Amino acid sequence: MRIPTVKKGEVVAIVRPAIEGKAGLTVTGLTIFPKPVYEMVVKNGKGIVLMEEGVKVVAIEAGRPQFQIRGMMAKVSIMDKLYHQQDVDITTGNIRFTGDVEVTGNVEEGMEVAAEGDILLQQNVNMAKITAGNSLVIKGNVIGSEIIAGKSNLLIAECAHLLGEMIVQMKLIIVAVEQLYRTSAFKTTDIQKIGLSSLLKILLESKFKSFPALVKQFHEKTREGKNVLDEEWLNFANRLYLSFFTIHPGELKGIEDLVRIKQKLEEFHHFSMMPPDPNSSIHLPYALNSKIYCSGDVIINGQGCYNTKIHAGGELKLNGFMRGGDIYAALGAEIAEAGTKGGLQTKIVVPANQHIRIKVAMEDTIVQVGKRQHRFLQETRNIHARLNASNELLLH
Repeated sequence: MRIPTVKKGEVVAIVRPAIEGKAGLTVTGLTIFPKPVYEMVVKNGKGIVLMEEGVKVVAIEAGRPQFQIRGMMAKVSIMDKLYHQQDVDITTGNIRFTGDVEVTGNVEEGMEVAAEGDILLQQNVNMAKITAGNSLVIKGNVIGSEIIAGKSNLLIAECAHLLGEMIVQMKLIIVAVEQLYRTSAFKTTDIQKIGLSSLLKILLESKFKSFPALVKQFHEKTREGKNVLDEEWLNFANRLYLSFFTIHPGELKGIEDLVRIKQKLEEFHHFSMMPPDPNSSIHLPYALNSKIYCSGDVIINGQGCYNTKIHAGGELKLNGFMRGGDIYAALGAEIAEAGTKGGLQTKIVVPANQHIRIKVAMEDTIVQVGKRQHRFLQETRNIHARLNASNELLLH
């Protein structure tokens, strides 16, 4: 496999302006108007600088360029690589690295390997935790472990719900503050001197008791992802924590600060709802009693999985068997064999616009497309589960 590399000072990318489309005609002479275009927003990550007013993306370190794309936003970083040529165990300690990691030995019980870039593990993973910012390849078996690729996308998706709830309450808090501003009991001049801390404390202890708890959860979630989330997320979470949980005096001066925080909440929420870059992936041959999460594709290219939970933000391709466990695949699933003759429940779920293909399904295999579900009571072959135009579940 060829790994692209760049030298210090090399131009990694050029940001070209969006070009408006031109109107065209249908065969009947009607005008077809082009869709609107949007400028790409480029952020510089580790080892990158933007030059010539953001037109050129230039490496200030040598290494492998990494592009993380979410909607119309792209973050470019330069990743270096750590080679660990032995087992990861209690004698070596855990591995946490900002670039790529390759381990030639096993990852033993209770250990962790985490990397912001790609991870390549040449041997087995036994009761350990593996977290890759991008893609993950495991050559050996995975036993009783937690495997994650695209961790930042997982954390951002988990933050989306919290952000949505905070936006709703923040709008109500702003309305309440505006109403209090108009009363004679609260003079605006006094509030400007002491800030909003006293007023907010009263509101949060009376009408908005759940808001500080949401802020605390968001703060804890971003701290959990401090190694994979952008500094902007961490700084914003800290400001929320100081303003609304510890209620640090002077953190908020006036209602304009509340409005700016609301706008920032909406900006982060909009970003969290964008589909993530699907480039992250997981490849492994066999998993037992494990949890696997990936914001992109999951490829099980060996014997298969036993009693394992899989979440794939892209496609799931399983060339062997799936014995027990749960699967969710956002872009569809293809499985050679699902279920067991003993009737151990195996569940495969995809969205309403996707499909499930299974060559052999044993009893107690459940397929679910959208909200439509079917349980197989006997061995069935050549299944193609999908919904028709009437929202009925078709199995062949």
